[in-house]
Amino acid sequence: MKKLLGLLAAFGLTASASTAVIACNTDKEDANLVKVDLTVTLEDEAVEATVKAAIEKLVVEATGLEAEKKALATAAAIAKVGEVEGVASVVEKTATKAVSFDITVSVKFTAKEAEKVSINDIVIEVKAGEAQADVTTKIADKVKEIAADAVITTDYTITGLNATTVEADVITVKATEGSKLITGEFTITVIAAE
Repeated sequence: MKKLLGLLAAFGLTASASTAVIACNTDKEDANLVKVDLTVTLEDEAVEATVKAAIEKLVVEATGLEAEKKALATAAAIAKVGEVEGVASVVEKTATKAVSFDITVSVKFTAKEAEKVSINDIVIEVKAGEAQADVTTKIADKVKEIAADAVITTDYTITGLNATTVEADVITVKATEGSKLITGEFTITVIAAE
């Protein structure tokens, strides 16, 4: 029967469905609660009221980066509701013509700061005669490969860079103390132009 329900679900048909709504942000204590709409398909023998009561008792938590809050909360809610006896499947809310019911499940989300990445291993080749703007762009591109949102002066500084590079110049790129994205430093020794 589960296989049949799986096939029906694949075509947008359900034997019975429900919508779970995860609490919204109403006050300071609830600022970390995330609202997620779900469609829950019940197994054939499941009693809607029993499944609904079991879902209402759930405590769902998720932890991760603030930028991933909605996706992580949704994944946590789907996983937890999917463990409830009588639930055949759980997905993000979909339009359905089947019988459904509303339910509130709380997902407490704890934001954590992004982990800083080290720039110590960055290697860049700079040749004599390159313009300051070109070298700055090379550095920015390499730093963004490991920390996409890193910004010069906010996250790192460049010292020793002249308007035009000269062989044996040493350019230092160092993470700022206040950077929330990167740590460390690396140096570039300008090589002879070919």
